[in-house]
Amino acid sequence: MTFLMVIAMISCSKEDSTEQTAPITQEGGAISGSQIVTVTFDNITLTQFEYQGTIGGIPVNLVQTGEHTLAFYLPNEVLTGAHDLIIPGLSNATVHYDISPTVLTGTADENVVDLFANLNTFAQTLGNDPQAVSAQNAINTLITHYNNASAAEKASIATLYKANKQLFDHLILTDFSDITGRNTVTETKIHINKHVAAIALVGVAALGVAASPVLGCAILAVAGYKAVKANTEALENIYDKTSTIVSGWFSNKNHSSANRTPDIILTDNIAKELTFNIKERKLIASDASKTEPLAVQYFNSISLYNHIVAENNPVIAQTNTEEHTDFDSLPQEALPASNPDVVSPVDDSFMENVQFSVNDPNVSIVTAALSSNGQLNLKLKLNGAPTTLPVRTNLHISYNDGFSSFSGNIPVTVEASLIGTWTLVSFEDGVSLGTYVELFTSPSCPSVATQSYTVLNETLVIGEGTYSFVEQDKYRFYNQSILTSNCSIETDAADTFETYTDTGSGTYVLDGNTFTATSSNDEVTTHTIQFITLNKVKVGDRIYVR
Repeated sequence: MTFLMVIAMISCSKEDSTEQTAPITQEGGAISGSQIVTVTFDNITLTQFEYQGTIGGIPVNLVQTGEHTLAFYLPNEVLTGAHDLIIPGLSNATVHYDISPTVLTGTADENVVDLFANLNTFAQTLGNDPQAVSAQNAINTLITHYNNASAAEKASIATLYKANKQLFDHLILTDFSDITGRNTVTETKIHINKHVAAIALVGVAALGVAASPVLGCAILAVAGYKAVKANTEALENIYDKTSTIVSGWFSNKNHSSANRTPDIILTDNIAKELTFNIKERKLIASDASKTEPLAVQYFNSISLYNHIVAENNPVIAQTNTEEHTDFDSLPQEALPASNPDVVSPVDDSFMENVQFSVNDPNVSIVTAALSSNGQLNLKLKLNGAPTTLPVRTNLHISYNDGFSSFSGNIPVTVEASLIGTWTLVSFEDGVSLGTYVELFTSPSCPSVATQSYTVLNETLVIGEGTYSFVEQDKYRFYNQSILTSNCSIETDAADTFETYTDTGSGTYVLDGNTFTATSSNDEVTTHTIQFITLNKVKVGDRIYVR
């Protein structure tokens, strides 16, 4: 299997993993002596950094380079033909190989032309940071050593390069620009996959140290540089998300106690714009306890890298002593103990992994969508027959992107909507239509009724910020003469009746339960609104149904 295929499988293997129950037997294809061979077990998550095996009866050490991938070095001219790799620690997993030796064609110098050309190309990308300086030093050390090496050692270096040319060329030249996520491409997933791919390069490079110590140490330094760079970029760009903030309300807080943030009040079936932010922070060491799949994958790759470094730094030191070289040791990867929380506007990538719900039979979500970064367009609808109005409930928000996950509640209040066509059913605090209410209009005798009136009908139409009405009233005039000295009825003629139709329109502002209307001729009146049911409301002293 080529190394490029292994890298592609590393980027997606987490999502494809299933438990292996049957013995493993698979074809490995053709391999060559001096080759660093990778073997991938798609359905097994490896639990050890290293495994012992045999190929053709010869012991080999297999090192983990990914969640499902092992690699081993095959010495040259030891085995030829068909042989099986057997790994007892994986239930005697067996891989069939066809082995041929690696033979140089031409001189050693001719075979390493591409190696040094690629290293030079890579060196042009290096900056002045410590790891870049260390990588440049490794390249210079290799060049100096090779130029002064014996013909036999040059041949050994050339043979290792020829057997692993595709692998080494990729390791030296890749910038991981071809690494993406799987299915849903997120920045977090891309950075993790780049880091995982870089660690795989470190693992296979380390196997070259035993075969050709100086070339192996140089290649390992290049791979180590890329791993540290990938991890630095990951730590700069991956954030652990812990809570949403809707109009100042944190979804991960207990809201039973008093909160100075104003209540979130929505009106039935009317959208409202709310600020929508996310609380997050860069990664810290304690995040290693996270259980989300991407987090496990990331921290496992750090553990694997640190294991490889711990195993190979003594070998690097030994190489420096025996070969009179000056390779630097590789640094361990570590995370800070703390990082500050930051608040950022929610964007489209966050919305791909969030779910909203309301656990209330009288409330349903019509819309919960991002109108722009940091702005949530939320519309809730009242259903059925709520026992009390307004309805106080919770907007449940759950988030899971594979790396961060959380859930929590935001308290919301949903008021009934005035919008619609309303029909009057009573007036004067409970008087039925057609029932007369006496009026006392005499300034001298205010206790004597002089007339009465009733409302025959009224239709009130309320829109978004506008209103209009048509009302028909009937008046009965008593036609009495009142003796003002003692407020007695002096004469009493027959009653007369008049019917009046009144119309009007204007604008209104609803503030809580206060309805302030401004008529078309700029008269301002204020009424108290009280919903009795979703479709029955008291406005001042009048009750309407919708």
